Amino acid sequence: MAGRAGRFRDRPRPVEAGLSALAALTHCLPDARRLIRGDLLSRNALAGEAGITGVLDWGNALYGDPLYDAAWLPLWWPWYPGWRPGDLDAALLTHWCATGPTPAHLRERLHAYLLHIALDALAYCAYRGRWDEVRAHVGTVLTLAPADGGESVLIPAGA
Repeated sequence: MAGRAGRFRDRPRPVEAGLSALAALTHCLPDARRLIRGDLLSRNALAGEAGITGVLDWGNALYGDPLYDAAWLPLWWPWYPGWRPGDLDAALLTHWCATGPTPAHLRERLHAYLLHIALDALAYCAYRGRWDEVRAHVGTVLTLAPADGGESVLIPAGA
């Protein structure tokens, strides 16, 4: 057991590291109040030209920054490789540029939402006793936590 405790002696534990990194990004988050789908797994959202036109299950829906949904994609790809389009980064940038100016603090916001989703998934998997998935989410949090202002998310620096 001493070896395990020693691993965390020089760095914060995963949850603390993730929460600390998330807190450092909050100044970049907007006070947005729009629909967040919050569940890309159930295939129960209807969409049209103007965006989401209906949701058949509101169990995970939230109000907030719509960029939160964009952060779901790269986080869950390891579990659903069939989702992976050719170049998600380019597709999202094209969409954001076509619909107006690139959102303010884009990289930082996506980074914050990735951290939040990964921490939430870690808590859920721990609650359900899915320890292999807990380890995967711990790895994600520890990868995201020390990254600087979104460097490990979709949009490269300078975009």
